[in-house]
Amino acid sequence: MIISDSVSAKQCIDAIAANVEQTVIGKPEQVMLTIAAMLAGGHVLFEDIPGVGKTTLVRSLANALQLPFGESSLRRTCFPATSSG
Repeated sequence: MIISDSVSAKQCIDAIAANVEQTVIGKPEQVMLTIAAMLAGGHVLFEDIPGVGKTTLVRSLANALQLPFGESSLRRTCFPATSSG
């Protein structure tokens, strides 16, 4: 989406959210919070059980913004307290 003088920031954000919500159904608050964090230059940590659409939300947002998608995942085995040796 190209932003012009006739398109407000809110309209642009709403269009991005609508695009993402075509894929991620039933999570409008998470979509808007993720967009807000991205616009603020922040980070997002998604914590939830497997299979609820965390990766799908981020992948859909990246697609809507024509950005590359990369994924990182932390598991319990990544933390020093769980390592032995």
